[in-house]
Amino acid sequence: MSSILVFAYFFLLGIILGLLYDLFKLFRNFIANNALIFFSDILYFIICSLLTFVLSIYINFGIIRGFIFQGEFFGFIIYKYIFGRIILKFMEKILFGIKIVRFFSKPKLFIFNNNKPKK
Repeated sequence: MSSILVFAYFFLLGIILGLLYDLFKLFRNFIANNALIFFSDILYFIICSLLTFVLSIYINFGIIRGFIFQGEFFGFIIYKYIFGRIILKFMEKILFGIKIVRFFSKPKLFIFNNNKPKK
């Protein structure tokens, strides 16, 4: 397979990894535990490594070349600064909607209730 085509595949993988990063970032907004955030970061890097490894085996017969990582890097950067801003704003709107639904679905304590027991 030609080097340009291999570069294009890994460029697309970089875009996919950028989207996956934004999904993990969205997941972070729901968790407040630092240990879970740490393990989600580790999981993200394991997924990135496995996808890169599998694609390099499938596309380039396991031959590792510098332009493979450059393709992933440029795909990630292009996604992050062009598509990522649009998608992240869309995800933030979805997250805001989810937070509103969660807020209204919880039972409320009536703090300002005037029905206090009389002595």
